[in-house]
Amino acid sequence: MRRSSAALLLLNLASCGVPSPLGLEEPVRLERAMLVPSLPIDEQRASVITAFENPNAVVAHRQTAKLVTGRASRDAFAVALRLQNRGSGYWVLPLSTPDPAANDELTFEAALSFADAAPTGPAVAELRAVGADGVAGPARLFPLCLLGPIPDNLNVCDPTLAPPIAVVSLGWDTDVDLDLELELPDGRRLGAKRPSAGPAGAIDVDAGAACRHDGLRRENFVIRETPLLGRYRVYVSLFDACGQSQAHARASVHRRALGAREGTFSQVETARADAQLTAFNVGAGERGAQLVLEFSLP
Repeated sequence: MRRSSAALLLLNLASCGVPSPLGLEEPVRLERAMLVPSLPIDEQRASVITAFENPNAVVAHRQTAKLVTGRASRDAFAVALRLQNRGSGYWVLPLSTPDPAANDELTFEAALSFADAAPTGPAVAELRAVGADGVAGPARLFPLCLLGPIPDNLNVCDPTLAPPIAVVSLGWDTDVDLDLELELPDGRRLGAKRPSAGPAGAIDVDAGAACRHDGLRRENFVIRETPLLGRYRVYVSLFDACGQSQAHARASVHRRALGAREGTFSQVETARADAQLTAFNVGAGERGAQLVLEFSLP
């Protein structure tokens, strides 16, 4: 009976507006949920979120299946979730089984996936219980920190945290096995096969290796607190085209800078360059890698 009532509730909510069937433009998506543009809200409503757990407030760039679990009062039929001041509505998810250890309050497990274009920085997520009539009760709020694609030691959410000395980042536009390669001031050449320079820094991931694609399409070399001083050369190498005819890439350098207020920092892009690689570039090794930019430390 409750399952059919929950399904009817979602149909009623859909009829109140024009929901986005997939929510493809939303900064966050909720699995097995329906997006509705608005909800009637009664802050004095008895239907409430009684408990919830968000194990980690930090959200990695493009993170998927981030779980938020909890319970709602027994008169509720669904839970509604949104990011405040972001997106175009609420994701509404039917509640699940009662919890006998909590007076049969109804449980939920929300799996959140964040879009590539989700705004970075501090955010607030809002949870509400929804009654059978489609009216939502009072909000329960929890903070999030949405990270961007460039590692910054959480500086985007707390400017008193210093970002790395520098980050060299390589991003590309299609599913190929593209590699960031870096020539250090001491002549060493780093890449997918030799990603670490010890205390001086390391490449974080070999994205697209063996043509296994997760949509990441980015590699970063994070320069740590004890950098090698001198000139760095940044190369792009196409290891495997993975059936694609070409790929466009952008290499960029991001440096630590002082913030606007005393005791704060920022991360600023100081250089960028674009490259186009075709299937003809595959297998050329170091000699076929394209030199795209150079920079110096300090």
